[in-house]
Amino acid sequence: MCGQEQQRSDLARRDILAELCARFPGEVGEAAAPRPGRAWATVSREVLRPVTEFLLGCGPGAYLSTITAVDTGEEFQAIYHFWVAGTELNLRVRLDRREPAVPSIMDLHPGANFYEREIHDLMGIEVTGRGKLERLAVPDDWPEGHYPLRKDWPGLPGGESA
Repeated sequence: MCGQEQQRSDLARRDILAELCARFPGEVGEAAAPRPGRAWATVSREVLRPVTEFLLGCGPGAYLSTITAVDTGEEFQAIYHFWVAGTELNLRVRLDRREPAVPSIMDLHPGANFYEREIHDLMGIEVTGRGKLERLAVPDDWPEGHYPLRKDWPGLPGGESA
């Protein structure tokens, strides 16, 4: 990348994080830009929807590319991957293992439909405010309460027995 293009990329990356922190004071944690074109921030599930609205409103090229989820063993994390201002911005939402739930953003970005269904099927994360979540990644007769990407899934070596 040329020097001037690099500066624009770095500026856009810093600006989107600065703007996010300024618009949601006290609500954005662990914001970091580890390398050009890449940034991370942690938000609570309570501000996920307004933060999503803000990010999607940052310009015609802003969009949600996917939603993923991780089981760290201590907590679940729902990770929302956005492309904003020339930056891949990943929003992490930490969730309690006992009651993992996030609000739906499907009305803000219809493409979130499949990703919300996927994190529900594979991780057991409830997505509130959107009605019934139809199966997407596991068969219709899959046992309730069994989520194949959780670390305690009985199908994994060392997982709990069914």
